[in-house]
Amino acid sequence: MIWVNNMHLLLVPMYIKRHDIHANIGFYLHTPFPSSDIFRTSVYRMEIMKSLLCCDVVGFHIFEYARNFMAVCQKLLKLEVHVKKGGFILVEYHGRNVSLKVNHVGINMEDVQIMIKSQDFLNFKYQLSQLIQYKKVIIASVDSWHPLSGIKHKLEGYQLFLKTYPPIRKSICLI
Repeated sequence: MIWVNNMHLLLVPMYIKRHDIHANIGFYLHTPFPSSDIFRTSVYRMEIMKSLLCCDVVGFHIFEYARNFMAVCQKLLKLEVHVKKGGFILVEYHGRNVSLKVNHVGINMEDVQIMIKSQDFLNFKYQLSQLIQYKKVIIASVDSWHPLSGIKHKLEGYQLFLKTYPPIRKSICLI
């Protein structure tokens, strides 16, 4: 079993299959999969799709990304997509089925349950409730601080919103 992660390794499954036809390959895409209209403009679209379809399982963060992948399979490659009992999504490719999964990677619920019982979390929860108790609008966002995250543009947009609608300043909160 070989597990491949993220877009910079999109072609790896195809190279693995060339060298070991019996390998079980899983691929998880940590980034959005583009719509079929955008994807078809890629020069390497066929290579990328053939590589991903060498996998036994292809995982996505949210259903929208899986739906985009299915649309590319249907429109670009004329492949059939099936939904089986239990919610399994399968793409037929050269006589085999590629399973599509939608799940978030890296969230351990046991750790979360332990954390929400901790005193640090309870203190944070109290402080947050004090901050937002009189707010009518709450905007929450989780972002990483790197140039591609878009956080600079989000903050500039929030600033412009506050300048454009001054009366709402006292009733809005950005977390």
